[in-house]
Amino acid sequence: ANGCTQVDTLHLTVFHPQHTALTVIECNSYIWTAGDGHTYTQSGNYLYSHTDANGCTQVDTLHLTVFHPQHTALTVNECGSYTWASGDRHTYTQSGNYLYSHTDANGCTQIDTLHLTIRPIPVVTITGNGFIHLYESTTLTAHGADSYVWSTGAHSDAITVSPASVTTYSVTGYANGCTSAPASVTVEVG
Repeated sequence: ANGCTQVDTLHLTVFHPQHTALTVIECNSYIWTAGDGHTYTQSGNYLYSHTDANGCTQVDTLHLTVFHPQHTALTVNECGSYTWASGDRHTYTQSGNYLYSHTDANGCTQIDTLHLTIRPIPVVTITGNGFIHLYESTTLTAHGADSYVWSTGAHSDAITVSPASVTTYSVTGYANGCTSAPASVTVEVG
């Protein structure tokens, strides 16, 4: 203002805030503890704007991929036993709910459930005379199931036979949708 030359000095400090980009792959959820502290359950890009130590606005980015393992529930009704081939590969002989925990293709822990009902396999026995004289007959009776099929084709619990020579008869029993092992008896003729 007085016509004199004046020299001014600017002592300038410029701060450049750091941009932090974080890439995370997680199972089920992720807590961004170094960022906004929120828990995220979905994949996406998330921003966190805050003031850094120098008073500058810093924006951080979270590139998040969240995998959600599938829960598989299998309901099975089986006779005698069941091998969980798609699960833990164990063979079960008792009804119950069974869990199988394993790592899925994304590296996440997946828990599958087997709801299993085991029905008993009937055990069939035969009573009747195993020795007869020629031209006599005997009645063979099956026990242990709800229905039966004899080797003769009969569909009853008892059959009357009069073999001319030594003959073996077998019967298979059925109960609760399960099939027995065949039971057999040999009738001797003397």
